[in-house]
Amino acid sequence: MNNRPQLAGTSNHGFTLLEILLVLVLLLLLFGAAVFEFNSMGRGASISAGAERLESLFRFARSEAERTGRKIRIRFSAPDELTRSTAAGPVAEWEADPLQQPGQFAQLPNSVHFTRGVDDLVTVESVELTDLDSRLAAQLTGDSALPDSGPATGFELDEPLVINFYPDGSCDSVKVKLADRNPDNSTKTLVELIGLTGTVRREIIEVTPDEPGGGEINEAARTTKPLGQPQPKP
Repeated sequence: MNNRPQLAGTSNHGFTLLEILLVLVLLLLLFGAAVFEFNSMGRGASISAGAERLESLFRFARSEAERTGRKIRIRFSAPDELTRSTAAGPVAEWEADPLQQPGQFAQLPNSVHFTRGVDDLVTVESVELTDLDSRLAAQLTGDSALPDSGPATGFELDEPLVINFYPDGSCDSVKVKLADRNPDNSTKTLVELIGLTGTVRREIIEVTPDEPGGGEINEAARTTKPLGQPQPKP
């Protein structure tokens, strides 16, 4: 016979089967939401890391052009190779001897630390030359007679995809459109290089499912950075 006193508000029975199942369902829902959020963050981190590596390559090329007094160029894969998953990434080259061998370029020493891994994270969908240099120069000099430039011009299919950096610190103004290697991430990133001021702007292009060929530029995600000292990526 149990003569222990019963305290107010206490119960002798444990959890029912229904209560246990309800707790398990809630835990599964929370776990699923956490996994989905983690995958979303991983997809965004991949294309962001690829864009950062490309920006670091731009900074390195500009710094080396000023330091060596030689013309530096970043050469991308051939246009017919851009859609191949095994296409090589960007290559940094320099004109080592412009007097004896003008126009002859060789791979820039120590550039592999900056080019490595770019193609593993992103693919280059397009490279477009822009006329921002002329417009900025007209604004700085107050020349209003210069006509407005037209839209950006992309490289023709038979032309190499090349960005040139010069010893005076200037470079070509271009827009490079990047896509994630992960097919589940449809977001694009637009990296814009302004040669006259030496700055890089990055814009995120959100592609909606009903408009696979279009996209909206996320203005809140736009970042602008000067081409300072290069930062190698491991």
